[in-house]
Amino acid sequence: MNDGLIDTLLVRDNKELQRIAQLNAVLGIGESSAIAVAESRGLIIAMDEGGRARREINNGPCRNRLITTPGILLSLIHNATITIIEADAIKLQLEGLRFRMTFGSFADLI
Repeated sequence: MNDGLIDTLLVRDNKELQRIAQLNAVLGIGESSAIAVAESRGLIIAMDEGGRARREINNGPCRNRLITTPGILLSLIHNATITIIEADAIKLQLEGLRFRMTFGSFADLI
């Protein structure tokens, strides 16, 4: 994208490629690539996956650099970019797409 919010990253580093291959034995290529690049480059990783992907993140160098969809929305509320009402509307839209959050309202988290 040209707005500077999302970049396409090329993976050419052998360590990153090896880590991707290692993770890809048990995870999908998307999760494997995201974790390997975030670990190597010290980036924040945005992921809602549970199970093995979450364990790999929590047991590795990214354990303190994971943000989830609810975390992103909560951060936007704290920064006054969106309101609780707007975040709850997004939550409802996501639930319509079968993305469940375990709380009733973002007001419960504030």
